[in-house]
Amino acid sequence: MTARPMTVSAIQITSDDGAKAATVEKMLDFLDVAGRRGSELVVLPEVWTGLGFST
Repeated sequence: MTARPMTVSAIQITSDDGAKAATVEKMLDFLDVAGRRGSELVVLPEVWTGLGFST
């Protein structure tokens, strides 16, 4: 197996509490930029939707 370079992006954003649609739109914009820059893998925060964890 031959190794080849892979372009990876990590996106870190803050979620807007109560503004899920705005958060999703912001993430879609960042994903679009990552794609245009040639990213083959994009890593997102685990609670980027703003739902968070219940305590």
